[in-house]
Amino acid sequence: FDLYRFSCEAEHHQAVSYTIFNTAYKKEFRGTLAIRHRTQHSRCTLCAELSQRRKKANMDSERNLVELERKAHLKVIFADRNCETRLKVLSTQSVQQTTVGASSVLFI
Repeated sequence: FDLYRFSCEAEHHQAVSYTIFNTAYKKEFRGTLAIRHRTQHSRCTLCAELSQRRKKANMDSERNLVELERKAHLKVIFADRNCETRLKVLSTQSVQQTTVGASSVLFI
């Protein structure tokens, strides 16, 4: 859900609430798109550190600074995941095009 919210912020769209997101997921995507539980994800060191700093912050201004740092960190992770996905798609397309080209050459 956090990545969905961050994606909406990046695209300047308003995110729906967790309840609506979860209801739509259960109704439309449960059978085709798996979402892991929070406990199934590994957590990076920086995410854990930021979480602890946020809990220990005594003032709202401190919490806000940690939250800004967290959002910046998530932005980098989100961009990295998008890049990885695009590269996988391009790699698959490249192999398919090469295979089609090779098949054409072999059968001519």
